[in-house]
Amino acid sequence: MLCSPENWERSEGNQGVSQLDFFNQNQSGQNQLKGRFIKLNNQLDKNALFLGQISAKRLTQ
Repeated sequence: MLCSPENWERSEGNQGVSQLDFFNQNQSGQNQLKGRFIKLNNQLDKNALFLGQISAKRLTQ
């Protein structure tokens, strides 16, 4: 990161959003995305496990 949020001033810009507020919103969005990817990966793991069980059953029949 170029500069740490601690050094940013809470100066209001033209759009009324400070750098610190923008940084916090961005972090929040990234955390939500990470959570969604973790859920997706878990679902893919469950699907793979399920398909593996079906394949194993077919092989043993």
